[in-house]
Amino acid sequence: RLVTVTGFGGMGKTELAKEAGRWFRERPWLPEGPCFPDGIHIVELRAIPSADQARVLIGSALWFPPESYKTSQDLAGALAGSRRLLILDDLDEAVDGDRKGVRALLQTLLEHADHCRFLVTTRLPPGGVPERRHTVHGMSLWEAAILFREWAILGAEAYLPEPLARLYSLQVSLMKAYQDGKIPDPWRAF
Repeated sequence: RLVTVTGFGGMGKTELAKEAGRWFRERPWLPEGPCFPDGIHIVELRAIPSADQARVLIGSALWFPPESYKTSQDLAGALAGSRRLLILDDLDEAVDGDRKGVRALLQTLLEHADHCRFLVTTRLPPGGVPERRHTVHGMSLWEAAILFREWAILGAEAYLPEPLARLYSLQVSLMKAYQDGKIPDPWRAF
C-alpha cells in the first residue's frame, strides 16, 4: 500500500509519480471496481522539515477541517474508509530532519487508513515501514543516445522539459561538431 520512489535529484521521481496519478485518473475502473473513487491527491512537501508539518500540509491539502489532522491518529481517522491515492512528493527534508517522525506518521496512516494507497517520492527512503521501494536510475549512455536521436529526428526541442532541453542542445552541439569534422561520429560507438 506504500510505494516509495527514490533516486538522486533530477532523476524524474516527481514526474513518474505524477504520471502514475494520471494513469489511474484516466483508467478509473479495474475489474474489481473503481480504483480511487475518493480521489487522487498530490501533496507537495518540498522544504517541509518535520513529520508534524507534513501531517498538517497533507490534511489541509485534502481540505479536511483542522481538528481532523491535529495528530497522526486524527489524520488517519479522517482518511479511514476512503479510497484515495495520496502522492506525497518530495519528502526529502522531512525524512532527513525527522526520520523517526516520518516513519511514525506513515506507519499510523498505513495501519488506520486501510483503503488508501500512498506513493512517496524522496531521495532517502524513510525505512522502517512496510513499503515497496523503486529506485529511479539515470539513463545509460546508450539509452540517452537513442532518445536524443529520436528527438533530433522529430525536431522536438520545443516540447522538451528543461533538463532534456539542455541535453538536447548538447546533442545538437555534438552533431554540429561531427559535421564540421571536429570530432568522430558520436553514434558510431552505438
